[in-house]
Amino acid sequence: MKKYEILTENGEGDVYGKRVYKIRALKSFSDVREGEYGGFVENETNLSQEGNCWIYSNAVVMENAVVSGDSKVLGYVLVHGNASVCDNAVVEGTCGKNPRADIRDYNLKVNGRKIAENSDILEIGGNSLVCGCSEIKHSAKILQRARISGNAKIMNRAVIKGYAEIGGNSVVTGFARVSDHARVGGAAAVKGCAFVKNNAVVKDLCIVSGDAVVMGEYVLDGCKRVNKGVLCGSGNPVAV
Repeated sequence: MKKYEILTENGEGDVYGKRVYKIRALKSFSDVREGEYGGFVENETNLSQEGNCWIYSNAVVMENAVVSGDSKVLGYVLVHGNASVCDNAVVEGTCGKNPRADIRDYNLKVNGRKIAENSDILEIGGNSLVCGCSEIKHSAKILQRARISGNAKIMNRAVIKGYAEIGGNSVVTGFARVSDHARVGGAAAVKGCAFVKNNAVVKDLCIVSGDAVVMGEYVLDGCKRVNKGVLCGSGNPVAV
């Protein structure tokens, strides 16, 4: 038996000029009850009929994006492109609202602005992957071919893009950015307006904050703390 149906009549919205449709649970599972309305999908390939995965409230999953496993997507979230959210990942876009509230906003607007044009929307796009027990929250952006795994947390207005990999128990928050082939792992934290790019690695218990930049082939390990300046080195990046 299918766990949800797509409401193709009286439940549609418009994102990027494409029609998306409200979903409704056909049976109870996990914390979802039979008859409960979920978010929006473009078609049935966007949300697996298997597992306990669910798209809640006003979240939108469209194009070739897939939500599967026991993952949860809730609040004001846009998952698009070829992005994948799987395993036990949680994607929760609050945008200053109750992420579980279902206001049936078929015009898909937040604070008067279309969801696709609103910088406050949590966005997962490109060919990015969010997996493991990772958490993406607030207005974060996961773009291009970024990979978020393990117990990593990406929060506030952090942006992860390029081929960047965030894993372990690491945290990227504030207005921090991680791009290119950079990696953050262990129990490291990147916050403030910090920027990690190129092939740089931040690992172990390191904290990069303020307006610090870690770039090149630099490997920041141990328990180091950096809150300003530019760290740029060469060498062979080590495993996170």
